[in-house]
Formats: sequence, C-alpha cells, structure tokens
Amino acid sequence: MRITPVKAIPLLLYILIAASLLSGCGSSESAQSDQSNESVNAAQSDWTCDSEQDGLGETTGCTSTVEDGDGVYWTLMLMCTSDLRTLHSVTGIYPSGSSVYWPIQNTAKIRIDSGPLQDVRVTTKASGQGLVFLESLNASEDASTWDLMSKIASAKTFGFKAADADGYSRSALFKVAGSVPIAAKFSVMGCKSS
Repeated sequence: MRITPVKAIPLLLYILIAASLLSGCGSSESAQSDQSNESVNAAQSDWTCDSEQDGLGETTGCTSTVEDGDGVYWTLMLMCTSDLRTLHSVTGIYPSGSSVYWPIQNTAKIRIDSGPLQDVRVTTKASGQGLVFLESLNASEDASTWDLMSKIASAKTFGFKAADADGYSRSALFKVAGSVPIAAKFSVMGCKSS
C-alpha cells in the first residue's frame, strides 16, 4: 500500500488511536515517554513497530495496516506491555475518523495464506472498538495472542471476516510476513502466553 501525503495524516492518527486503545494508555503518558521507532527485520517484515518506556519498563507495539476498497483503515496490532501482557486486536477507522464497533461476543472466519477457512470465537475491548481473536472460549488474551502469533509465524497473509455491531460484514487481508522476530522480542521482554 502506498500512502499519499493526504492519507498519511489520518493513517498516523489511526495508528496512534489503535495503540492507545490496546495499551489503555492516555495520550499524556505517551507524550512524556521516551519514544523510539524501530523496525523488526525491516527488509523482510510487513510490520511497523514502536517502543516506548514508562515507569515499569518497555512497551512494544507492532502493526500491520491496510486500507480496504471503502477507505476503511484496518490495523492488526500485536503488543507486549511494560506490565508483561501480550495483547492483540483488529481495529477499523472509517474515512470520517469514526471507529468500527464490534458486538461483545461473536464468531469470525479467518484464513492464513490460502489455507482453509477457520471459524474462531472473538470478543471485544476498548468499548467495542477492538476485535480480539480467542484461542478458546475461556482463553486469556495473553494465550490468545500467542496462539495468533503461532498461526501467522510462517504466513504471508492473515485475513478475517466478521459482522460489526450493526450486522454489516467487514473483512480485511493483512500482510504479516516477518512476525517471528516480533514474537522473539516479546519473549525476551518477558511477555508470556499466560
């Protein structure tokens, strides 16, 4: 995806909103923190990663972003927080800047590369703005995030399709090559599956 200067500002705003939703941090904390941009094996990765320090340590978030045919920006985010939580979500932002909302519990279809369709349970967070893929019905988000990272470890693409809170079918296809170094970094930072 090529970003034109006009679209770069909404995309940057979207990524900042998505990171805030996942981490639960307000913008005042991130403004005071020491931020650094880093690339995880940039030559072979479809991910953009950012790290910042806070009172507990380092938080790293990695995103894969795509724009669909309707102009909705979709972001798949993986995160290891300073309190050693491993989190993930899919968020969508309409061209108007408003968020796509999801029902609290639902199912989705996912596809890794050109593999078979898989039905998975999903839940939400951030008042319904973040879609979370569950490993199993009662799995923690930590375990579910590691399960997702395991599924995409050797993949080039990850696609999903789910109904939003208004019942409309939403889908996106993310480029996810190069996720193994992200999992390795999270492990070194101390983020575990439970």
